[in-house]
Amino acid sequence: MDDQITILLRSLYGAYSDNAQMWHYAEHRHGGIYSTMPTTSFVYNFFIYNSIYQYDWETSVRHRKLTLWSVEQENHDREKLSETVKSDSDLAKQKRLEKFMRKACKKDQTLLPMAFRTLAQLTDLDDPWITEETESRPTRDADSNFFINISQLSHAMRQAEETGDKVIKATKQNFELIQKCRYSVYTVRNNIFHGSKTLGDTRDQNHKKRLAYYDLFLKCLLQLFFLGNNMDPLPGSSLRLCLEDHRAKIPPPLDQN
Repeated sequence: MDDQITILLRSLYGAYSDNAQMWHYAEHRHGGIYSTMPTTSFVYNFFIYNSIYQYDWETSVRHRKLTLWSVEQENHDREKLSETVKSDSDLAKQKRLEKFMRKACKKDQTLLPMAFRTLAQLTDLDDPWITEETESRPTRDADSNFFINISQLSHAMRQAEETGDKVIKATKQNFELIQKCRYSVYTVRNNIFHGSKTLGDTRDQNHKKRLAYYDLFLKCLLQLFFLGNNMDPLPGSSLRLCLEDHRAKIPPPLDQN
C-alpha cells in the first residue's frame, strides 16, 4: 500500500481511537469543570468521517495511490443517483464510501457484526425521549427515522449474537439501514452547525441523549471502515454510549486495552 495511504489511515485511526477512549471536559472561566460529552466526541467523529469520505478509496487501493474524488467523477455519479443525492456532493461521496465498505463486508462477513456489535445492547430505542422537545421538523423527522432504522440494525446484531453465528451478510437491506441512519446523522449535524440547532441546545438532556446515539453510530461506521482496511478493532469499552454526567469530576483514566 502506498505510504500516503498508510500515513493517512494511521493518522485518522489514531484520532478515532483516542477520541473513543476519552471523556471531554471544559473549564468555565468563572470556575467549575463540566462534561462536554457527547457533543465534542460527535464533532470529532464527524470530522474524521468527513476526512475519510473525501477520498475515492476503491481507486486509491486499486492504484495504490491516495486519490481524491474528481469533479468529473462526481458529475458522472450524480447522474445515477436520486434527486436528493444530486443536490449535495457530500451525500454522493458518503454513498460511494458505503459501497466501498459493502464490498469489503462481502469478502469478510465478520466485519459488519464486529463493527456494529455494540448496537445489540441497546434497549430503549422506542422510548418517548427520542422526539420530546425537538422543535425543528427536519430534526424531529431525522430523529424518528434514525431510531426506527437503528432499532432494526440493533435487532439484526442481537439475532446474530443469540444464534451464535456471528455473521451478518452485507445485503442491500442491511446497508440501506446503515445509509438511512447516516443520512439522519448528517441532517442533524447540518442543523447543529448550519441550521436550527445551536450548541446551546445541546444542554437539553433529551437532545444530548439523542446525540450520544448518533455519536455511537458514527463510532460503529468508522470502525467498519477501519476494519475493512485491516486496522485493529477497538476494545468493547470504547464503543459505548456516552450518557453519564461527569460534571465537576476528574476524568477517568484512558482504556489501556
